[in-house]
Amino acid sequence: PDQLGPTIHQLQENLPENKRIFSKSTFSAFNQDILQSVAVKQWIVAGIETHICILQTVRDLSLAGYQVVVPQDALGSRRLGDHHSALEEMR
Repeated sequence: PDQLGPTIHQLQENLPENKRIFSKSTFSAFNQDILQSVAVKQWIVAGIETHICILQTVRDLSLAGYQVVVPQDALGSRRLGDHHSALEEMR
């Protein structure tokens, strides 16, 4: 939220009451202790800046042995070319 803004209202209002929203300070969300402490083996990764944050998170999760699903229509980048390049690399 410090760099690209807070979670949009439309998403926040559809989250359960016990939601956990946190700020990250690295490109990869996997580096966060909160994600590493959850006993989950499958992840759905969505968000913005496909070529940086999403790609790094997917790479780290995959290298750590997690199963990762990336819904293309739940991603975005400021530049379309960056977005497409990252999708190709994740494939």
